[in-house]
Amino acid sequence: IGGHGDHFGERVLLRSALRTGLVIALEDTTVLWISQKDFTRFVRAFPFLENYFKE
Repeated sequence: IGGHGDHFGERVLLRSALRTGLVIALEDTTVLWISQKDFTRFVRAFPFLENYFKE
């Protein structure tokens, strides 16, 4: 179970892979969405984030 501030889906964005997981919220949740193009641009602008999201 994830908690406040957790993220998901970054591995799919990093690898250009197909989604294999499913996330279900147990309570009202705010979800932010980013396209693969924008995510890639963001990680290229801040290279340390690639290692962060790989962990």
